[in-house]
Amino acid sequence: MGAGLYALILVFGPVSGAHFNPIVSAASLWDGRLSRYFCLVYVLAQFRGALLGVAAAHAMFGLPIVQFSVHLRPTLGEGLGEAIATFGLVMVIVLALH
Repeated sequence: MGAGLYALILVFGPVSGAHFNPIVSAASLWDGRLSRYFCLVYVLAQFRGALLGVAAAHAMFGLPIVQFSVHLRPTLGEGLGEAIATFGLVMVIVLALH
C-alpha cells in the first residue's frame, strides 16, 4: 500500500501537487504554494471525489448507493491513528516533491 501511494505521489505530484487529502491542500496553502481560491477548489474536489468513490464502492458490492453508517468510530486511538497517517502522508508528499 505504501509503495503504491508513493508511486501515485511521484506520478501525480508534478501535475497537481498530489493533493489526495484536504490537509495536504491546507499544508500547501500554509506553505505559500497554493492560493486560497485553489485550496478551496481542491478541497471541494476532494470531498466530491470521496462521495463518488463511496458511491462506486457501494455499487460494486450491491449496497444502496446512499446509506447512513451505524458503526461509530469515536475513540481516541482511532483519531490518533488518523492524525499519524495524515502526518505521514504530508511528509511523504513534501519530501517526494522537493
